[in-house]
Amino acid sequence: MTMTLVPFVRRQPETLQPAGSRMARSRMPQPGTSMTAKSGMVAAVIYVPLEQHEWAALLSWSYNVGTTAACGSSLVRKINSGQPASAWCAELDRWVYAGGKRVQGLVNRRAAERRMCEGRS
Repeated sequence: MTMTLVPFVRRQPETLQPAGSRMARSRMPQPGTSMTAKSGMVAAVIYVPLEQHEWAALLSWSYNVGTTAACGSSLVRKINSGQPASAWCAELDRWVYAGGKRVQGLVNRRAAERRMCEGRS
């Protein structure tokens, strides 16, 4: 089976602002922004090529947690450090809390995203 790499936007890390900075917040899509715009925000902070199934899982997760949280996350840092997908796909399991409480719906969603990320869906 041949996997297609998803195009990504390559930017120099030194040109990016910290996730909480006013410059970074101004680049984040506003609520109700199209999925295309949100995917562009996530693509702007990913510096390594991803397989299509990995990108799909990452986009689903980032849409759910929000692009600000996603772009500044340790999961994105692990991706960019060159770790294999087997290492960073497991990070999805950590994102199952809302309001400090574990939410079963998020557990189910993250399990599906992890399966997708690992190419098992």
